[in-house]
Amino acid sequence: LLFFLVATVTACSTLPAKSSKNLGIGSFDALAVGDTLAKVEESLGSPTETRKNLRDGTEELWVYDDSSGGQRGSVSIDSKRRAVIGVTVVPQEGDQESHLDFLLKRKFSTSSFEKVPLQRCDRDYLPIEDFYIDARSGVLIEANRQTGEVGSFSRTSPKYAVDLISRIKECKR
Repeated sequence: LLFFLVATVTACSTLPAKSSKNLGIGSFDALAVGDTLAKVEESLGSPTETRKNLRDGTEELWVYDDSSGGQRGSVSIDSKRRAVIGVTVVPQEGDQESHLDFLLKRKFSTSSFEKVPLQRCDRDYLPIEDFYIDARSGVLIEANRQTGEVGSFSRTSPKYAVDLISRIKECKR
């Protein structure tokens, strides 16, 4: 689930050849905000799908599927600067990163997370997701509040992380 990146992207897409790389979490971890497209392609290969943001045309989302066709992650690209502005990973069931405790206590143990639960926000149900956001480092985790199962985790700019906290609290997500 690409919780915050997909929300701002429309379905205008192209389907290039599938990536031939093994898309482990380490391949996504090798990328950082500001990296070039060459580094993305070196680490991940070609995306399974690309989506352009039609709102202002300044962002692209490169989506990567695993060999079974399940989404493994995505990279958000600034189209003008041709640089990475966010990296999202969708952990698989057997990955350590699929457990909230692992991410909070081991992988991102030096981060200071604010727990930001989704609100009802005019829905007929109470969402079961909580976000854990470290605005200082730009790390975002989406997890099921009952089971601790991680839907995705991301790295983005601190400014975007701060904006996301505000949007969630104001029901603008």
